[in-house]
Amino acid sequence: MRLPSEHNYKAPVGWLETYTGRIVDVTAPDTKTIDLLDIAHGLSMQCRFNGHVRTFYSVAEHCVLVARALREWGYDNRIQLLGLLHDAAETYVGDIIRGVKSMLPYMRVLEGRMQTAIMLALNVEPADEAEHRLVKDADNALLVIEATELMPGKALARCVRDGFTWKECSVHVRCWTPKQAQSAWLDAYTELC
Repeated sequence: MRLPSEHNYKAPVGWLETYTGRIVDVTAPDTKTIDLLDIAHGLSMQCRFNGHVRTFYSVAEHCVLVARALREWGYDNRIQLLGLLHDAAETYVGDIIRGVKSMLPYMRVLEGRMQTAIMLALNVEPADEAEHRLVKDADNALLVIEATELMPGKALARCVRDGFTWKECSVHVRCWTPKQAQSAWLDAYTELC
């Protein structure tokens, strides 16, 4: 696979052309190739649960709702921002369901590298262990809400409720269009920064 000659650029092995036309090496990301619009757009176009939901539901909407859950629980803008950004790397490496991701250790390495590059590019200090746990709590709460509201058989909701503790929150899935999700994600980012 070759890039157009006008770029005069040798493509890295694990490269991706983004929505804004940037070339990102997902194996060795460069902060100069990270763009906020690419993150918002990429997340807004990816459907959670590999698309096995009643209707389209984006990773961007999921991230906005994680941030809203953290706000509802009384956490400050920094923690909410970490919630909004927690799946940002999926813009570049894709959203892989939990059960499969746990079987792909190198995928976690790639995702970690991308997440680090994103945080550096956006001048956001990465989450420490305690902050990561808070975001994971909100992520788990959303998983229960999503499974309950979006999955046809509700089997996933029963499994996740039994599989871990989670905290109640009152956010609900709206199933925004990709355009709405992208806009909401960018608005949330602007508000939290």
